[in-house]
Amino acid sequence: MKIDISKNLFKYPLYPLILLTTICLGQESFTGVIEFKTEIETTDLAPDDYKEKLLYNYGEKVSVFYLESGNFARKYESNGETGQFVKFYFAEKGILISTYKNITEADTIDVSVNSLVLKEKKKVANETILSLDCSCYEYKAINKSKEMITLTYCYSEQTPILDSNLFKLHKDFFISDFITMSNRPYLKFSLQTSLVKMTFTAIKLRQKNITMKDVLGID
Repeated sequence: MKIDISKNLFKYPLYPLILLTTICLGQESFTGVIEFKTEIETTDLAPDDYKEKLLYNYGEKVSVFYLESGNFARKYESNGETGQFVKFYFAEKGILISTYKNITEADTIDVSVNSLVLKEKKKVANETILSLDCSCYEYKAINKSKEMITLTYCYSEQTPILDSNLFKLHKDFFISDFITMSNRPYLKFSLQTSLVKMTFTAIKLRQKNITMKDVLGID
């Protein structure tokens, strides 16, 4: 569903949150930002311009901001003029709002229902990320188009804890399942289809109190 964020500031309070601090619910949970590099590899089945379109939309870098309330935001950088700007997750509602650069309309997604049907979940080889030993888990699933998708999440037990209760409504893409299992933020996430593999690997983790001012880059 599309909304006009310039006319729905009270129904979907993105910008009023700039003036608010967050309230901690449940046990102390990691607050801070994790910066990721983005890598995109297309297959021979992909259209010639598919990689360029994905880079235009998602860019080469994304930062994930974790707030105390369980809300989080993914901010995309180095992408096109109308590419992704910020995806806001609102924990109490179980909704994700996608905003775009230079566009007032936003997409809302109900992530309290998983759009994927799980076929297999398994542990795969560990990886070293940020000089930390990371456990990795692979989810093989079918999407609504009956296409096979492989998701991989990696985490380290040496990173700060996430309160899994704060993320219980984010069932889409197995986020709640992964955080319930790991109690940690992911340091690597990959999504693979027959056309593309997109990989997001952490390059920096900073623990700090986060507000919407930090997300939007407002002093």
